[in-house]
Amino acid sequence: MLQNRLRVIVDCIDNAHTVADIGCDHGYVAKSLIDEGRARRVVACDISEKSLEKATQLIKHAGLEQAVETRRGDGLAPLESGEADVLVIAGVGGLLIEKILARDMEKARRARGLVLSPNNNEAKLRRFLAENGFVVTDEKLALEDRRYYQVICAVDGDARPETDDFYYYVGRRLIENKDENLDGFLCKEIARLDGIIENAALAKDTNHVEALRARKKRMAEVLECL
Repeated sequence: MLQNRLRVIVDCIDNAHTVADIGCDHGYVAKSLIDEGRARRVVACDISEKSLEKATQLIKHAGLEQAVETRRGDGLAPLESGEADVLVIAGVGGLLIEKILARDMEKARRARGLVLSPNNNEAKLRRFLAENGFVVTDEKLALEDRRYYQVICAVDGDARPETDDFYYYVGRRLIENKDENLDGFLCKEIARLDGIIENAALAKDTNHVEALRARKKRMAEVLECL
């Protein structure tokens, strides 16, 4: 049984021809995509030889060698341009996801969709996507081990940077869809901001404190509307 975050990632994909799972780790996403008929083929990639071996063994044990190919390499390097119509990058920081995409932008743009789940720096990743024209088509929250993970689905398009930075921190789609985990996520973020505001106030960083308080207020307003 998939953990919650992986379950949400898999649920974001349907009717794909070839999915590339970048940083596949144990290969659970690849196996589930094939088992559930969400993809016809998966290329499971990882820079770690040990992780790739775990994925390879899982695929062999499940008898899915014809549908899942494992490749060792860094980021999108193991892929041919246009080979995968969906790219999955999860379980690493937002800045690393940004770096992976920026390094092979042509491959990223030629994919029909991106499914991204950063461990941190979600706002910076959203800004990067917008500044490079990627349109966020859907967003979901996954609650796992008392931590909220954000899953961002995007496609190459004609997006423009947000005029309101708030939506880099709380995705528009999460609010529009009234994600079932949004209330818990906002409560936790508000509590986290309280600590950051307190430290910034002690450091007499007035501008930063004002910006954080404004963001906290917006979060509380969204929470009231749920």
